[in-house]
Amino acid sequence: MSDTADYVNTVDIFNYDKTDRCIDDSLAYGLRSYPCNGSDWQKWDKYFAHGLLTFANVQTGRCLDDSNKYGLRAYSCNNSRYQKFFDDSGNVLNVVLRNEVTDRCVDDSFAYGLRSYSCNDSSYQKWHVWD
Repeated sequence: MSDTADYVNTVDIFNYDKTDRCIDDSLAYGLRSYPCNGSDWQKWDKYFAHGLLTFANVQTGRCLDDSNKYGLRAYSCNNSRYQKFFDDSGNVLNVVLRNEVTDRCVDDSFAYGLRSYSCNDSSYQKWHVWD
């Protein structure tokens, strides 16, 4: 993905506060939140460079991507700013993933599913990112 990353490791991204679901990407179902099952569809290579995070799915190779036109989706990794997120929380256990371009946060609820939404410090936007 990027040879300029400060570090790379494989992680799961899990909303343990509200939905207990992981961020999952597959060719059949696309990007979604889904009950955590440890599959490669739920594993993400986390690239960190210049204070920003990029997440590439281990199975599909697609990156988390957020834009005003398409919303939150998995898309071919292209190193664009739409695929850059920063942790807006300052808390390693409650990571808030804010997109660099849209300024929206990754949000998951049973009512609306996985989406990007205005950052609001709710538990729907707090994620545990672990190795």
